[in-house]
Amino acid sequence: AGEFENVEENIELLASFRELGAHHGFRFAVLLVPSPSAVAGRLTLLHYPDIDAELARQGVQLDRRALDVTLPTRRVLALCAELEVLCIDPTARMQAHGMQVFFPGDEHPTELGHAVLAEALHAERDRLLGPP
Repeated sequence: AGEFENVEENIELLASFRELGAHHGFRFAVLLVPSPSAVAGRLTLLHYPDIDAELARQGVQLDRRALDVTLPTRRVLALCAELEVLCIDPTARMQAHGMQVFFPGDEHPTELGHAVLAEALHAERDRLLGPP
């Protein structure tokens, strides 16, 4: 499976959506919705801010510097590239706005976060709406 866990299943899933689109006349694309960790550039669990203390009480020490929060995004981008599936990654756009794109204590995008996602889609409109 190389660098990707369950890579074969992920390829099959993306390929099946691509084929479904080709068969039914729609363009399949992937829109990444970045996590707070991806936007912050470090592990960030907004719904569980005391995770470090909780883990420490259980004897688990977490080395946040060793965590690669960009890996999930890189995995999806690589799979999409392999299958020639359009993948829209608004991470940089969201990073430009900081954590305001998420509700405090929640992993869900705020109105601003949704606006940034919409901007990313709009920026790719020609590729999204072009001929399948």
